[in-house]
Amino acid sequence: MEVNRYHFYLSSSKRMGGSIEDYDVVLKRPLLLASPHHYFKVIIKQATIPYTFRQVDTGYNQIQYRLIRNTIDYGLRTLSITNGNYNINTLITEVKSQIVSDIGSYLPSYTPTLNWTYNRDTMLITFSFTADMTMTSFTLYAQTNQVATMLGVGQTITFSSIGGVATSASSTQPVNVSPITSIYIRSGTLKQSDLSRENLVNQDDTCDVLVQIPLYNQPTSWIQYSNELTIENRVLNTIVNDLNLYLTDNRSYALNLRGIDWSCLMTVIEMAPSQDDAHSQIRQDLRFNKQDVGEAMKQVELKSGFPEVEEQKDKKYDLPGLDVPILNISRL
Repeated sequence: MEVNRYHFYLSSSKRMGGSIEDYDVVLKRPLLLASPHHYFKVIIKQATIPYTFRQVDTGYNQIQYRLIRNTIDYGLRTLSITNGNYNINTLITEVKSQIVSDIGSYLPSYTPTLNWTYNRDTMLITFSFTADMTMTSFTLYAQTNQVATMLGVGQTITFSSIGGVATSASSTQPVNVSPITSIYIRSGTLKQSDLSRENLVNQDDTCDVLVQIPLYNQPTSWIQYSNELTIENRVLNTIVNDLNLYLTDNRSYALNLRGIDWSCLMTVIEMAPSQDDAHSQIRQDLRFNKQDVGEAMKQVELKSGFPEVEEQKDKKYDLPGLDVPILNISRL
């Protein structure tokens, strides 16, 4: 049963601490439960978030390769791709440019012509390069949540040429230039039960997600979210005075909005358990633990707050000709 309802219109621009993506607010009037038997529910009703974050960003912008030419192994090389949002063709161009530039830094006598082509039907890339009369090979290494995954390199691949005969390689899985598929609004202060779990960034982790927002928008637009499914979260807080909200994506515990603020409408509802809720645990005790009925009923009275009814047959009204036991009714 609903007892109280509170609405909070929040913006990161009015934060009292933290950053745009992870901010804190202190309520002038803290929310207190009217009864220890009540609980709070939290609902993110609406959210407006700028699509200013980048699919290729710091921490997720690396690619590793190895060049062997004329039996000389030049070792594993790790490159950082320019941060930004790419389609598959612009990503291929960027990666090829970075590799050729890097080779020029340690082997200026060799400028390879990399021939990478994308097939829209198969969603795979064919990797090759223009052969010469040497023995040359390129290896691209698989890295989870890095640029190689965006190119469809889920397993290490090698393409080479020997004596002017080239051997190509293909992506091991479909390309994906949009690895960020969802945004999550989380809270570090609104505590959920340990029964709420997540398997997103880490396996079987304690959940602090208030809502998941799927991405349908294009970069440079605004993400407008409305909670049409009425997704709600029961929290353990008995008092709500400090609010923390932070944004993440489906691959990390961070998101970079690059200086643009976001906002949301959050509703907090105080709920009182129904009579059925108060009695449900007692029925379980009786069924599985063989608890004494009298002891169980005492627990019902304590949990539900209903009047205690106790029959005292040894106490009687002093009425002529009547010997009537009475019911002594008292409230907790």
